[in-house]
Amino acid sequence: MNNCSPTPLPVSELDEIKECLEERASLSVIHYFPASVDEAADFINEAPNAKDLCEQSNMLEVCSQHKDTGIFTLIMTSNVPGLDVYDNKLQAWIPLETLIQQHRDPPNTEIMVLLMGHKAPLFLGAKCQPTLHRVTVKKAVERPSFLYFMDTAKIN
Repeated sequence: MNNCSPTPLPVSELDEIKECLEERASLSVIHYFPASVDEAADFINEAPNAKDLCEQSNMLEVCSQHKDTGIFTLIMTSNVPGLDVYDNKLQAWIPLETLIQQHRDPPNTEIMVLLMGHKAPLFLGAKCQPTLHRVTVKKAVERPSFLYFMDTAKIN
């Protein structure tokens, strides 16, 4: 038995879901300007006892740890690594984008990363939990970031 096969939905429900999703997809370009200080740490630290496997000397957190609110975010990796993700099994921060660099060969090979958002379990099942992540860069270095956010329209 294939547990991955979804139960077919009636066409009327599929149309409603399609309309809901079409209203909230967005493409974003974020330019992290050269920073000289960490972003304000006025957020909830979701991993206070986490090991940090990222090289943090001379690094600044320019986007504090968070989970995206939508269904998912698709990120094109940058030539300026900075995306770190929290690994629940290791209970540690992983320098994901730094590890990916050896596999990039622009313009021939680009790598995209898929992060789950808070609404992922609603659409994709309980195994797809939101990804805790942050962005760190070297002091005084700028970083481009290209993202595709998939969210849902407001549900009445």
